[in-house]
Amino acid sequence: SLLIQGKLIAQGTATENIVFTSHRSSPVSRDWTGIVFYDSADDNSVIGYCKISYAYGAIYCISSSPTISNNTIVHYGGSGYGILLENGSNSTVANNKITGSSVGNGVRINGSSPKITNNRIETFGTGLSIQSNGSALTPTNTNVTGNTVINNASYAVYIYGTGNDTTNPRPTITKNALVSSNTTNVFYTTSFGSASTVVI
Repeated sequence: SLLIQGKLIAQGTATENIVFTSHRSSPVSRDWTGIVFYDSADDNSVIGYCKISYAYGAIYCISSSPTISNNTIVHYGGSGYGILLENGSNSTVANNKITGSSVGNGVRINGSSPKITNNRIETFGTGLSIQSNGSALTPTNTNVTGNTVINNASYAVYIYGTGNDTTNPRPTITKNALVSSNTTNVFYTTSFGSASTVVI
């Protein structure tokens, strides 16, 4: 793992990417845990124009909000995720290509309100998973705009409610291309109260 408790600036360019990957000569899925931002990490941290592969989860943010943009993330098999944002991780996640192998989550949001913009998320079990952690202190008011979420085995978007109108996630999901390999479950919500809304 690469554990961040301060400030990380990993800023490559379009022609010269920074590479985070397995140390093995013959890498396999989940060779390493990934890049983990703890709540003590600086919210001005940046991961930009990087290539991240062979991790269980490429980027995991715990109450931390780095800017994540213009990266190529490849997740090779097994459970896990491309990006996981938890407990008040309100990052801007933009212009990334996040590719899986028919399992896990491309982007998973739990009790956070990030901006998810202009990403391509493909070939996971679920492309985008949104849920509340059950606390009104860390609402899930995610803004999801302009993304292409395609070829995911189960769902393009899966939104988990809490059954409580106060703590249910309230994402705004607009102007996205959502396509699932499972044509009956492109967009799915569960456990919502009577008054909660999802803006599409």
